Amino acid sequence: IVATMGHCFDLVIEKGYYGVEVTKRGIYPIYDFIKRCNSCGEQFTEFDTCPRCGSKDISSKEDIIKAIQEMASECDEVLLASDPDSEGEKIAWDIACALSFFNRNIKRMEFHEVTRKAILRALEEKRSINESLVNAQIVRRIEDRWIGFILSQKLWKEFNARWLSAGRVQSPVLGWIVERSLLSRKREKHTILLLENGLRVEVKGEVDVEKVRIKTREVEEVVNPLPPLTTDALLREASRIGISVNDAMKIAQDLFECGFITYHRTDSTTVSSTGISIAREVIERRWKELFKPRSWYKEGAHECIRPTKPLSTEELRDYILSGVITPQKAMTRKHYSVYDIIFRRFIASQMKEARIVKQLVEVSAGDATACIERIVDVKEKGFMEVLPAKIEERVKDGVYSVVEKRVVRVPVARLFTQGEIIAEMKEKGIGRPSTYAKIVETLFSRKYIMERKNRVFSTSLGKKVLEFLKERYGMYVSEELTRKLEEEMDRIEEGKVDYMSVLRDLYEECRKLERM
Repeated sequence: IVATMGHCFDLVIEKGYYGVEVTKRGIYPIYDFIKRCNSCGEQFTEFDTCPRCGSKDISSKEDIIKAIQEMASECDEVLLASDPDSEGEKIAWDIACALSFFNRNIKRMEFHEVTRKAILRALEEKRSINESLVNAQIVRRIEDRWIGFILSQKLWKEFNARWLSAGRVQSPVLGWIVERSLLSRKREKHTILLLENGLRVEVKGEVDVEKVRIKTREVEEVVNPLPPLTTDALLREASRIGISVNDAMKIAQDLFECGFITYHRTDSTTVSSTGISIAREVIERRWKELFKPRSWYKEGAHECIRPTKPLSTEELRDYILSGVITPQKAMTRKHYSVYDIIFRRFIASQMKEARIVKQLVEVSAGDATACIERIVDVKEKGFMEVLPAKIEERVKDGVYSVVEKRVVRVPVARLFTQGEIIAEMKEKGIGRPSTYAKIVETLFSRKYIMERKNRVFSTSLGKKVLEFLKERYGMYVSEELTRKLEEEMDRIEEGKVDYMSVLRDLYEECRKLERM
């Protein structure tokens, strides 16, 4: 068993059309070994010295490939077990190409959790490489390279700063953040009233009242649990407890590699029979009558993000501390927090619905009104045994004196959290589970956005870059183009579209963009 440590090959820069040879017969990407500078950490291809700092202290993936080639020449069969997505399929294809001269018996194995059962099943269900997935990833990488390089070079020339970048996904996302930042600077008046019964009420506008009238009514509701987590939902939940999307993805990667959760780059909520059996074991130990299995089926190759063992966060921590389980990565408080989010959401998804009582409170303060919903009772807990709701005291009808009054100016719209940016990407069909965190991290690293008190806002640089791109090249940084390209790649993955024709069309568009 040997690790490739991720991708081993990437596009070159100085050959062809930004690393891609374009001929009448076809369009062919040109790859070289990935190299990393041991002095400054820069990653690159084709050069013998670091293009950033000039250091010759370089590590190359060529060393790993040569070692794997020697091993392959001494084996009967080679099994490629990279991640179960299009990016993982491309890594497997790259390695297969590098090994084909040394061993012709190469198979792909796929598993979505690092457990004995899943790996044994993958060994029994070996397959050939899915070239449609590979083609989709090739197109995705070339699109990112071509559009990103051309737009970035235009930024370099305009702002005289070679560290700036643009891209088909990052630029539309930057646009949302800039727009929300501008809205957040606009203010409207709200009045906050503290009543003698302890209720805090916020109404629009500036009101001057000494008393308010309250009318209430109660409704009983059945509340179903949410589905188990997908990548975007996990990042959103982690963001709520102050964990950045980049940290959350790294932590999820650690949990996956330790065999504690299933594959964490997924947009599917589907639960396998194995997952349901894990939930059954957990739930029936404590709340036997509350188990209600659901498959949450959503078409796709992946399963939801779920625990691989019937262990609560407390049990997992105890097993690790006592030495029963020895993880391959050091577990920190954040690791346990992310695991707890995954565990609770998954177990709740396999439990009965809850029955609650809501109180609808209507407050009349002069000409202004406010409506407040409060959960005041839980008739049947159901999944709320795992994800409890906040229960508040009932409010009585009547007229109440205002104890304290304060007029504040509040933003027309609140700034995004990192999690809300990811949710927006998912909703608008921009980006993929494997790229959500990377896009946000790139915007931070380019100083286009910053964060304060868990809220993200655009910098003056981010605003200037976006204005320049939208004014000159609006079509190429639009949501519509990005969504269209994502849909094209989905069709390539499904084998419905010829990837070469997509690249040909893209090449013509990029030549047009270069001339602008």
